[in-house]
Amino acid sequence: VEVGDDLVTLTHTGDGRFQGTWSPTVPGSVSAVLSFSNTWMDVTAARTIEVDGFLDLTLRPSPNPIELGTWAGTRGQSERCQVIDLSASTNADRVPVTCIADGSSREAVLTCGPVDCLKLLLLAAPPGRSRS
Repeated sequence: VEVGDDLVTLTHTGDGRFQGTWSPTVPGSVSAVLSFSNTWMDVTAARTIEVDGFLDLTLRPSPNPIELGTWAGTRGQSERCQVIDLSASTNADRVPVTCIADGSSREAVLTCGPVDCLKLLLLAAPPGRSRS
């Protein structure tokens, strides 16, 4: 996709869908041109995008600082879940927020992303008991 003077790389997300990210730098109108071609077809579509302005983003995570603590893993993969509350933030519900893991060691790899915390809590509960 060409958006203004920028070339945006698209990633196939399955089921005939593609996704890419573009960040505007100034308000105003910008032209977007999408071209798709393969052995059987060649399709182009154009649209104007209107950028009205920019949202302020202030993140106020709770807990702050985020403390993952320490734990000993087993021979296999182990996971730990920390819920981070952004409800006191400004526009965190309107701006896509991506977490990035920063740090690793020879013994462990730190990753970051959405997880099913309820599932992790249930897996960590002693047999015959569930945590609530």
